[in-house]
Amino acid sequence: MNTDCAAFLQCEDARRGERSMDAIERFFLQVEWRFSRFRPDSEVSRFNTTREHRPSRLLSDLLQVAEPLRRGSGGLFNPLVGAQVIAAGYDRTFDAIGSGSVQRGPAGGEGAPVSGGLIALGDGRYRLPEGTRLDVGGIAKGWAADRGAEFLGQLGPACVDAGGDVRVAGAWPADGGFEIEIENPFLPDTDLGTLRLTEGSLATSGIAKRWWMSGGELRHHLIDPRTGKPVDTELLCVTAHAPTAAEAEVAAKTAFILGAEEGAAWLNAHGYAGLFVARDGAVTGDLLQG
Repeated sequence: MNTDCAAFLQCEDARRGERSMDAIERFFLQVEWRFSRFRPDSEVSRFNTTREHRPSRLLSDLLQVAEPLRRGSGGLFNPLVGAQVIAAGYDRTFDAIGSGSVQRGPAGGEGAPVSGGLIALGDGRYRLPEGTRLDVGGIAKGWAADRGAEFLGQLGPACVDAGGDVRVAGAWPADGGFEIEIENPFLPDTDLGTLRLTEGSLATSGIAKRWWMSGGELRHHLIDPRTGKPVDTELLCVTAHAPTAAEAEVAAKTAFILGAEEGAAWLNAHGYAGLFVARDGAVTGDLLQG
């Protein structure tokens, strides 16, 4: 999924811990193999080609997590915006695009609005609505971090970081926790603050690292399903804290789409904390308070 992953575990049984860490590595390789839209042989790519599909156990589990989160976001998070992401120019990995690069034009024209979810056909099969493609890259990171941390957490204090979607699990001592530094997007060698987590998750959504120019316009991968186009707000990024990484991923993305004022209200209404960084450098939110 064009990102880096890391796992951490405190375990008294070294041999069991090593085997578990090996299992986590195999799990993430399987997630990449099944869910990456950049792999023509992935399950997601095959689904987008055939348009009808009976998901594997892994993809089915992911979709069952994603659908309630889509509804809870009012449709602002929607994993069916793959065609719109491609139309914006994100048609290959960022290793190939290069953040900050200039392209001649969008890869597939203008995106169209997206609403609703997959069409259930019965017998465990689904159909993609017309004009949509499945893109689970964001939610899959959070989902995989959750699954990995929950597995390792059975052995002791654990943390899994899937491309910035961080989930801690296990029995952390009250005076312990996993220390997470929130990077300053304007000065990558400095931090906006540090959080010590003994439970829950953090995720960041934004355009500080993934953007490009196309036709003289700033383009990025965060699509507003209401317009089918890249989000246009005053924000550079949003970090959200939630019980699970899947929730935090969706919360950060939803708040980013809404903008700082409405996004903060949405996070508060759903019991999440957030940190907003605007393009002009302004930092707001309640994530680092207390």
